[in-house]
Amino acid sequence: MHNINEAIILAGGLGTRLRSVVNDKQKVMAEVSNRPFISYLIDNLSNANIKKVILALGHLSETVIENIQEFCPNSVELLISKEDQPLGTGGAIKKASEFVTKENVLIMNGDSIIFHNLEKLIEFHSSKNAIFSMLLSKSNNSSRFGLVTVNKNHEIIQFHEKTKDLKPRATQGLINAGVYVANTKLLRDFKSERFDIEKDVFPSLIGNSFYGLLSNRKLLDIGIPEDYSIAEEFIKNEIRTFDNI
Repeated sequence: MHNINEAIILAGGLGTRLRSVVNDKQKVMAEVSNRPFISYLIDNLSNANIKKVILALGHLSETVIENIQEFCPNSVELLISKEDQPLGTGGAIKKASEFVTKENVLIMNGDSIIFHNLEKLIEFHSSKNAIFSMLLSKSNNSSRFGLVTVNKNHEIIQFHEKTKDLKPRATQGLINAGVYVANTKLLRDFKSERFDIEKDVFPSLIGNSFYGLLSNRKLLDIGIPEDYSIAEEFIKNEIRTFDNI
């Protein structure tokens, strides 16, 4: 079984769509019930026995560094990986992976949340002897997420980033929930320093121990004001119905 107790949170995005309501801080620090949004992610990681969390920071990194520690459980060590210039999601993960000591690492987007039992995702990754595992969620509107197709063995056989390459009617299906378990060496060995994991890595993983685990939990992405406005109610409801929180 894989011994995974380290995680990377991607928290360096520009957050341009959310600036009308959160314009003075990194979007992962947007307040939800008087707490930074990212603190709920760290709590979920702590509940999954993650002991080290590496924050992959870039834009407005100081607003995270100065304010997040007080919301971090004592059991979790926070480390900072700061990019001097935008590296893309893949480049940010590769840089942050320098702090990872294990064979595999948990990775999650910092601006979305899904209350799935993360230990079950880790167990799934181990059982499949996967190189890369992705948590999936069902959606009636895939326009903001990668649309994923899996076979009966849970192998990901197609990945479409957003819906720009999909037919307009293709709005329902399985989406990328922004939570992964990945082989650390795979990330470190990628030749480029600046790249996107969605565009540059996922297509190359098709047919190469790339698996998807379907969650029965809902996904919330706070990237737009409409969804950020429901974050407080969403999180309260999800915590109430989630046995492991």
